[in-house]
Order: sequence, then structure tokens, then C-alpha cells
Amino acid sequence: MEDYTLFSKAKLPMSLKRKIYNQCALTVMMYGCETWTLNAQTTQRLRVTQRAMERCMLGITMRDRKTNEWICAQTKAEYIITVSKKMKWKWAGHIARRTDGKWTSKCKMGR
Repeated sequence: MEDYTLFSKAKLPMSLKRKIYNQCALTVMMYGCETWTLNAQTTQRLRVTQRAMERCMLGITMRDRKTNEWICAQTKAEYIITVSKKMKWKWAGHIARRTDGKWTSKCKMGR
């Protein structure tokens, strides 16, 4: 059996860990975020999850008492809320440009 903490203890460069995070973990976490309502609870859960993954990437724990700013500076990962909002606006633009008469077009026209 593989140990999932191996990723954090591996001698991989941070750029490779960041790439794996962006391509795998972030993609899975953001699936369908275009339709989410970003309320305070959802936002907080996403932030906590992101920080936990970043701590794993750095190989540190909560006991190390590192600030969120320090963690973010080390991993150089984009804030998950920013990614979510960008994806939401991108999807909204896509829907606004549709002319195929599907339900999304009807909703935006109010018919």
C-alpha cells in the first residue's frame, strides 16, 4: 500500500508539486463550481481545504504555526476563491454568448 504522505516527503521541487496540485487536486475540487453559490460557509471550507493541501505539499503541520501568508508565499498557489470566481465568470460569458435556444438562453432572456 502506498502512503499518501509520500508526496509531501518526496524530494520533488515545489514547481512540480504545484503543477500536480493545479492539474489534479484543484481540478477535482472545482468541478461544477460555475453553478455554486459562494456563501461564507463554502468559501471557508474551500480555503481550509486549500491550506491543508498546501501544508501537505510543504511537509508541515498546524503545530509548526506557520501563517497562511507564509504558506501561500512558499507554494505560490493561486487562491481557490479567485480560481472559482474566474471560472464562474468564464462560464457566464459562455452562456451569455449562446444562441442555440436552450434553457440557459431562455432563462437569461426571461422567457
